[in-house]
Amino acid sequence: MLFALAAWHKLRDWPRIGGVIAGYRMLPQGASLPAAAVLIALELAVAAGSLVWRQALVAASALLLGYACAIGLNILRGNDRIDCGCTGYSAAAPRLKWAMCLRNSGIALIGVMVASAAVSTRPLIWMDFVTIACALAGFATLYAAFEANMAAPLSGANA
Repeated sequence: MLFALAAWHKLRDWPRIGGVIAGYRMLPQGASLPAAAVLIALELAVAAGSLVWRQALVAASALLLGYACAIGLNILRGNDRIDCGCTGYSAAAPRLKWAMCLRNSGIALIGVMVASAAVSTRPLIWMDFVTIACALAGFATLYAAFEANMAAPLSGANA
């Protein structure tokens, strides 16, 4: 769901995604739009693949860790006043934060754990689907809360 949403936001605002990627200053000039197309294809592939193959979760985790490294590198270089390009674009002053690296690394760890967990061979019943739906809703709520917390200004601090 996370990668499908991220790809959707990139596709929906295609003219802007090249600028977001260029803001990271990691690619040669003119390579941002081709890189955006590759990233969208990868995000769609892991989103679709994760529904069918557990191994796709490892690819999704690698992609998240790559994003975390790009964010961390730019923070270390002092290039933190750019949009992360995650699941939509900041309306206010964008800023990269270490919490984004932590978030991506945590989700990547969960992906690897799920991909490596033992699989039951019993058939799924209706209660399994209810459990999956509730778990997805819970994780989506936690993600949204984490995002809102990161977007909130720090009280009493000049951030």
